[in-house]
Amino acid sequence: MAKLICLEGVIGSGKTTQLQLLYAHLHPDAHFVPELNQFSPLKDAIAEWKKKLTDNTVKFSKEDITNLAHARAVTQQNILSQISPVRYVLFDRSVYTSIVYDAGEVEPEEIEEINRNAGVIFPDKGIILNCPTDEALRRVDKRRREEGNYATRSIHETPEEIDKRRQFYLQIHQQHPELALVDATRTIESVFADVLKVIQ
Repeated sequence: MAKLICLEGVIGSGKTTQLQLLYAHLHPDAHFVPELNQFSPLKDAIAEWKKKLTDNTVKFSKEDITNLAHARAVTQQNILSQISPVRYVLFDRSVYTSIVYDAGEVEPEEIEEINRNAGVIFPDKGIILNCPTDEALRRVDKRRREEGNYATRSIHETPEEIDKRRQFYLQIHQQHPELALVDATRTIESVFADVLKVIQ
């Protein structure tokens, strides 16, 4: 049975970079899954939810969260059933992203319970890359300039929103011993060394 590993954290914390390094290090014994919301039926469920939005305010009702949780579970199962046998499956974000970003009208603890009841697979090992808000935004802006697609920040990319999500991640870290906390403000190499320690 493959060990499921996820990297969590706010935008700009370095998840993609570290997952790419981890995949290269573990290959061919690993399969790398980009963000789950790029795959159906979760992708379709998110699109349906977005149709309900009447303004830029992001709100998730209990019904929304339940629908997304069921779609997340099926998407996970589909992916895992289609890949070749490996020792590790690497996820760019996992169910904890739902808990952090969907909270509001529904409390984080209830979101977790909904996902578990829906059959969502929780990771065997998770890592939260802890990055201060100002540094995360600096990295996001720098990446966009380098890629030539700099645009207005999204609703989740304000200092207030990022700091709120970061505090949620720190709260979840306290509640879940399977989630390690890694300081993501250091060099890429130093962060990766700690990521490897957690995995191994």
